[in-house]
Amino acid sequence: MTVNDGDRARWPKVLVVEDDESQLLALTIGLEREGMAVTGLRSGAEALAVHDELCPDLLLLDVVLGGLSGIEVCRELRARGRDTPIIMVSSRSEEMDVVVGIEVGADDYL
Repeated sequence: MTVNDGDRARWPKVLVVEDDESQLLALTIGLEREGMAVTGLRSGAEALAVHDELCPDLLLLDVVLGGLSGIEVCRELRARGRDTPIIMVSSRSEEMDVVVGIEVGADDYL
């Protein structure tokens, strides 16, 4: 897909929260190649602080973060009434991890 930078204002906005710098970079590069405007953050506290200002179309949220976990961030955003689609991203794939992610309000779990 070829993306025209002049159309960037219309690109879907994705907020990626990942504390591993190499994972964050890989996700950012891949999503930008697909025509998405990516804001990458490394902590749950940052995500909560900027979410409403950014108004992302999608939130990719690592489960394991330093400080606030992705589960806590998801729970807080839902408690605030935010309906941004949230996809939890984690190497943890135990059934219980997935269930907890969905129960706190994530839309999907990868």
